Amino acid sequence: MSFSASSSVPRGDAPAGARLLFSAAVPSRFDRDTEARPLGNGIFAVRIDPGWWVVRGPNGGSIAALLVRAPEQAVGDPARALRFTVHYLRPLAAGTAGIAVRVERAGRSVTTASARLEQGGQLQALALAAFAVPRASPELHHTLPPEVAPPEACPPRGGSPIPIHERYEQWTSRCTCALRSRCRACSRTSRSWSPSTPAR
Repeated sequence: MSFSASSSVPRGDAPAGARLLFSAAVPSRFDRDTEARPLGNGIFAVRIDPGWWVVRGPNGGSIAALLVRAPEQAVGDPARALRFTVHYLRPLAAGTAGIAVRVERAGRSVTTASARLEQGGQLQALALAAFAVPRASPELHHTLPPEVAPPEACPPRGGSPIPIHERYEQWTSRCTCALRSRCRACSRTSRSWSPSTPAR
């Protein structure tokens, strides 16, 4: 797959009905950093931002977001729910990369697409996405989350050298449910997260 990150492609507006995390007028940093720019023929240009780095290379969730955005645009049906699997073959480097999307089968109820993320002439990640028409089904909820103190009552955690930790605020709390020692969550420290406004 070959692509040019500097190709002139109009960005345009988001597709009608597209799901946005915050506001179409003020996209978040995550929205901007996981943008997939169409170059034609199923090829998308993406940027690997070091702000989402973990110990070695980018956080897998940020790469998965790129591999979701591209086939969503290729399928072009925001009414369909997504089932998604990704395999990470090797760590990516900061900079530009390309995603090749192929619609493997387009059906009335399910459309399946594959996405190949390449950088430097090597396949870096491979994803398979299934877009299905939503339908009613039973829901099972066997486990309730433990009760924890609100964020403002928990001591903040800080001082991490990992860049992605600058993208959110983190507190430490412990489970306070009635089970006490019999609760698996009570026996370990649990954490709660909240978006870090200055970093978005």
